Amino acid sequence: MKYSKGDILVPKGKQFPDSAIVVDGYDRRGLLLMHPMGGGLQARLDAVSASVFRLVDEAERSGTLYRRARFALAESDEAFGGWTDGRHWNGWEMPRFERSEAERLIKWLKDERARFDAERTAFITFSQDGEEEVWPAESVVISDGSKLTVYGVGAGAWIWDEVEPRESSIGGRIRKGGRIVYNDGRPGHTGVVAVVLEVDAEGMTVQFEDRADTTYIRFSDRRWRDFISVAE
Repeated sequence: MKYSKGDILVPKGKQFPDSAIVVDGYDRRGLLLMHPMGGGLQARLDAVSASVFRLVDEAERSGTLYRRARFALAESDEAFGGWTDGRHWNGWEMPRFERSEAERLIKWLKDERARFDAERTAFITFSQDGEEEVWPAESVVISDGSKLTVYGVGAGAWIWDEVEPRESSIGGRIRKGGRIVYNDGRPGHTGVVAVVLEVDAEGMTVQFEDRADTTYIRFSDRRWRDFISVAE
């Protein structure tokens, strides 16, 4: 069976995401190029080796939903916002990051070789032995049912821990169902009330009384944070 780039395979007899691999394409000899879904080095499979795998369909994949979380590498205080479906590698987290956060992670690594490779649609890092590590784009289904493009930088290879959400400076922890008040002193921007619809590790989705659409506010965005208080 011929597979397409981005297809996800698992060994026959196993259920996704156990031992899942992602298809990267084929080389000139017709060998299947793949990498572990958790991230890691690219490998080649001949027809016999590839025959022990089966294709994971969309229904099976969408049965696993990702939720927001924050992650830090062992012995580091720097946390990165990402996504997890609860899987682990040797007891460690296997996070996925949106491109902007993955770029922040790459910059934080301070390795001039690390980069985003547009041709491969993947982030590139290097192991302690100098071997290239490829972290390609993946499409995952998140907790609200929508799809998201993410990158599993370090998943299945680096020692990631999930960390507690950052405390907001907004007078205590924001909670779903609560209310906030926006006040920046401008006419029409004083005492504007919003209901908190959802809260995650990075921010909150709110519904302002004077707006038809919902608004997502990041806790780190001072343009919002400094003018918000929690309604009593």
